[in-house]
Amino acid sequence: MAIDRLPLVRRQPHRGIPLAHARTLAGTAHALSAFLLMFGLAAASAAQAQITGYVLNEEGDPVAGAAVEAWAADRKIGGRLADEDGWFLFPAEMTAQIRALYAGQLGYHPEVVQIEEDVDSYEIRLTREPIPLPELVVDAQRDRCAGGEDRGARRLWEHAAARYSQGLDTLGVATYLASVESILPEGEVGTVQDAGEAVAQRGSSSLLRFSWRRRIEREGYAYQIRRSTPEQSYTSWVYPPLEADFAPHFAGEFFGDRHRFHFDRSGETDDDGSVTLVFCARDDDHPSMEGTLVISPDTTIAVAQWLFRTPEPVEHAGGRAVFGPLADAPEDSYLLPIEGVFWRRSPPDSYWQRYQKFEQWMVAQGDSVPFLPKRPGGD
Repeated sequence: MAIDRLPLVRRQPHRGIPLAHARTLAGTAHALSAFLLMFGLAAASAAQAQITGYVLNEEGDPVAGAAVEAWAADRKIGGRLADEDGWFLFPAEMTAQIRALYAGQLGYHPEVVQIEEDVDSYEIRLTREPIPLPELVVDAQRDRCAGGEDRGARRLWEHAAARYSQGLDTLGVATYLASVESILPEGEVGTVQDAGEAVAQRGSSSLLRFSWRRRIEREGYAYQIRRSTPEQSYTSWVYPPLEADFAPHFAGEFFGDRHRFHFDRSGETDDDGSVTLVFCARDDDHPSMEGTLVISPDTTIAVAQWLFRTPEPVEHAGGRAVFGPLADAPEDSYLLPIEGVFWRRSPPDSYWQRYQKFEQWMVAQGDSVPFLPKRPGGD
């Protein structure tokens, strides 16, 4: 799991556009018919009742928060997140068009299930799959950010960013979450761990996010502090929470102004029809970042992954955010993650990692963090 290049996250949960449209935007080489044949969608018969089911792992335990997508013959027509029992439902008014279900989650191999005639309940089993990470030491191999910008890649990013509401400047956000922090050897960085139930809370106000933006304008994507352990005190960096409530940054004009884009692998699609964009800093005089965005076939952002670039001390810090389906209402479609992981080097030779699994983001008007509703059965 060492890292020689920036991450390529393949086979992660994706959302879908018709591939023909993706090809127009990104110059991709795969036709829509090949996409349909790959998943065997053309031969599936239409369902006539509401479709329900469970997403489970190999042991039969629920995979809470898994993204479940409903596909027609040529496009995605709906998305749901599995609840704490792994259960999902698509209503009857949708299911006449559904030909296949796609389920996936960070750390698992995604699965496609064809809809069968007169079957309205499905059990989808996901198999754990190691998360591919880039090498943590990449100073000798910076070729992915050499050269200029690909205008087609920028247009694809702009199209993806436009799928999300940009109105968070006057809103507070909050969510329940499960979180686990670990000290890991380099070879285990990025390992998905059991975070337990979503009992903690996280949120931010528009003023806090604005202060992060102003700091990035002045100082770049990190600033220095002193940290202490029982054994020592040392200089370290603080990074913006891109894996959590600052993730909408990846769909914002400010991010686009500070980065240039090009296609990974000359704009070819991955096996699942997604396209990987590489983003690179226009100016690295200050702490910066570079990474990849996985754009789903429907031109939504499926995964963001990045590495921070700083002067000494170099902590090889980075992170990943995974995003779920778009909200049914476009005005409520904010780029907020369903899962996130962040890591940085922790002296002398290990890594500190925080993995977070977010339950559901609440968005509310005002300059403060919104109050979350009381959880059922809570105190």
